[in-house]
Amino acid sequence: MKFDRSIEGVGDVLISQFEGEMGDRMKSAYGEFCSRHNEAVQLYKDILKSERKFQNFVKVRYLALEKYDA
Repeated sequence: MKFDRSIEGVGDVLISQFEGEMGDRMKSAYGEFCSRHNEAVQLYKDILKSERKFQNFVKVRYLALEKYDA
């Protein structure tokens, strides 16, 4: 069995990102970001229901992704 060493490198990078003062700041930023997820999803749904231009934008982007994945 062959092991991929890149995983070890990624793990080391992630661990170092969350150490010390900078790590504390990143954890705080991620916490703030995640705490607003439900609010952001609801806003997205509300705008998607009421704004035709936004509906068209999302549709075009979605179709482009489907085409790219095919």
